Amino acid sequence: MRGYLKTLNWIFKLQPKTTTVGRHRDSDLCLQNGGVDEHHATIEWNEIKHCYVLTDLNSAHGTYVNDCQIHNATVCLTPGDDLHFGYGGSAYKLLVDPAVPLPVLPNQSNASPAGVRNHAVPSSATPRPPCKPRPASAGPKRSSLGTNVSECTVSSHRPGSEPSSIGKGFIFKNASCQNMQDLLQDKEECWARCREEQSGVLGSQSEVYRKECMISALKEEVSALRLQLSQNNQNDPDIKYKLDNLARDIQEKKEEIQQLKEQMMEMSARAGKISNQAVAERDHRISNLQKQLEKVKSESRESAAQINSVQKDLLAREKQGLKLAAEVDSLRKEARHKDAQLSNMANKLSKLKEIEKQQDEFLAREKEVESLRKTVEQMDMTLREKHKEIKQQNAERDLLKRRLDQKTQEQSTLQFEMSKLKQQQQQTLQREQKAQSELRHTQTRLENIHSQIMKHVLVTSETVSEQELLDLLSESRKQKDMINSRVQELEQKLKESNVNQRVVEEDTEKLKARLAEFQTNVQNVYLLDAMQRQISALQNENVCPAVSWVQAHTLSIVSTLHTLLEDTADAMLAMGVEVSEKTGGVLGAVKTLCQQYKEAQLKLRRLQAKEKPAKLEDTVKLHLEKISSDLDAANKAEAVLHSEIETLELKWRAKLEVAEKIEIELREKVGELELQKEQWREKANAGEVREDEWRIRVKEALQRGTEEERERYKVEIEEYREQVRQHAHTIVALEEQMNSAKQKAREMQEQRDSVTQQLKEALDKKEDVKPCESLMQPEELQQLKQTVTSLRASLEASQHEVVRQGEVITSLSCDLAHAHAQLSDITGILQ
Repeated sequence: MRGYLKTLNWIFKLQPKTTTVGRHRDSDLCLQNGGVDEHHATIEWNEIKHCYVLTDLNSAHGTYVNDCQIHNATVCLTPGDDLHFGYGGSAYKLLVDPAVPLPVLPNQSNASPAGVRNHAVPSSATPRPPCKPRPASAGPKRSSLGTNVSECTVSSHRPGSEPSSIGKGFIFKNASCQNMQDLLQDKEECWARCREEQSGVLGSQSEVYRKECMISALKEEVSALRLQLSQNNQNDPDIKYKLDNLARDIQEKKEEIQQLKEQMMEMSARAGKISNQAVAERDHRISNLQKQLEKVKSESRESAAQINSVQKDLLAREKQGLKLAAEVDSLRKEARHKDAQLSNMANKLSKLKEIEKQQDEFLAREKEVESLRKTVEQMDMTLREKHKEIKQQNAERDLLKRRLDQKTQEQSTLQFEMSKLKQQQQQTLQREQKAQSELRHTQTRLENIHSQIMKHVLVTSETVSEQELLDLLSESRKQKDMINSRVQELEQKLKESNVNQRVVEEDTEKLKARLAEFQTNVQNVYLLDAMQRQISALQNENVCPAVSWVQAHTLSIVSTLHTLLEDTADAMLAMGVEVSEKTGGVLGAVKTLCQQYKEAQLKLRRLQAKEKPAKLEDTVKLHLEKISSDLDAANKAEAVLHSEIETLELKWRAKLEVAEKIEIELREKVGELELQKEQWREKANAGEVREDEWRIRVKEALQRGTEEERERYKVEIEEYREQVRQHAHTIVALEEQMNSAKQKAREMQEQRDSVTQQLKEALDKKEDVKPCESLMQPEELQQLKQTVTSLRASLEASQHEVVRQGEVITSLSCDLAHAHAQLSDITGILQ
């Protein structure tokens, strides 16, 4: 047996044994309605009853079967029942497809015809169209079934079935008649069973025809869906899989229909044979029974008199039973009416809840539209930001290009400086060669002077005493040592200052226009104050970072030169030589020292001409030693210069490599920026295309939503108006009932007042009544008390009824006001 739950849009296949329903994602039928619990209900296949059983798992809003609420209970379902889980969502219709052969009918001898019908044809094969009956186990229809059963029991008493008031003899006399009637009834039941089998076969045929119609309709729906799906999603694997499953299910249903047709043919053949046999047996038994009836008729005539007397008693009792049954029916009708009113109220409330849910959904859709608008605005903002970023990147790219140009210029200047440094190195090498040639020349001259001195000493050694020569030589040595030390210091300082001056001049020539003043004022550099002003001016100059290192090197070189000049100026001042603008600064002081040195040399020559050759020899030796020391110092200075030149070359080369690397990195960055710019342009174009698509979709969705909402709101307004009319009718009816109840309460109050007045009068007359009447007084008083208590009870009941109806009226009026408010809101939205 296969079961299906059908909705407007799709069909859900039930599980073979149990199907779980709820909001939990592990449920077989997962529903996302607001009124559905996590584990809401289960649908089980009952093998004994051969039908599906719905069980509500104590849900909050219950389950509805044919618009009847079921809460924490089980219900047997039949094909065509409408199921609704909680409030909101769609309704499901139960469809059953029998996949097994029909069961064999059991032989039942002592069962009523109604019972035979219930057991002969199962619920899954009943040939009837799908209707909306209320299940027997759900709601107040149980009472209606109970009334029918009670009526049948009251009205189906046969004469002779009451053994309580008649003796044993009467029972034995009527036993044979009753047995005959039971046998006849059994035969009729067998015949009815055969007819029901035939009707079951016809019903199965009609069911098969109905299923064929349903399958043809499903085929048409499947073909339409296939066309739609092929148009919309030609390459969707999930839809293809679902279509394959539907095709398989259709093929299985065709096979099952063929099996059912074969079973129907077999059943029709069997039913014909069984009916012929049953007719023959029935005729034989009827002939026997007619003979027995003729015998029994004589006995029945004898018992007719006794039966007449018993019938009179039974008629009296039946009248009483009918009266009680009529009262019970009236009470049940009232209960049914109240249950119907309650069910109507529940349905209206559920509809109102559905309407509220629809309004919530409409608000949610409006929120979605607003969110889409916000996303579109955000996309606009992002596009604007991206355009701004692209502009910023273009500006940065221009700045990087400018920096590259500047760095290329700097590299060209650095290469020019390197060429100048190489020229300076060549010049220094030429100077060293010249100095070596001069040293050789001086050595030759010294050797000549030494030889001449030796000749002079050998010639004049007898004329001068040794002590005088020693004294003169010692004095001359001291003077020479002092003069030579001073001269050496000054020469070394002059050499260092000249070298530093040349380096500073070459570096200052390579600077920009800001160092022009420093280049033009080279003459004043040897003045300490002017030098300090130039250094402070260089420090205060704002130079670009590419040339900052040149400024730093120039400042360091100028500062070193400044320190050297300060040292020389301090030394000059210590020696008593003025260093000022009048004297020409440090150069003037050096010139004065040179003049002093020349004067000292002239004095020495004069002294040498006057002194003895021994003294001259000592002076020459000392002079030679000083010259050798000067040569060593010059060699050392030359080595230091070579090392400094090498270090400078290494620094320049490292800086050139760094500049080349920076240039390569900048070019790579420019290429990356161009790629990013192209990507941003592509993204911006794609974003514009998406934005246009979103706008078109939003416009279409808004148009469709407005049209659908207008139609839906029109339908809802009509439903609301109908509900308002129904509420108004119910309120008017309840108000009439309340007025009648108030009238009854007034009448009861008047009766109560009259009874109390009668009681007072009876108590006043109690003393005047005779003793014979005193015996009757307690009985009358008891009757009066009973009437008073009954009247009080009825009055309280009527008051409770009035209060209950007033509460119902207030609740209905609140619902009516709420409905009016919703109507006004919907009309305002539509306008």
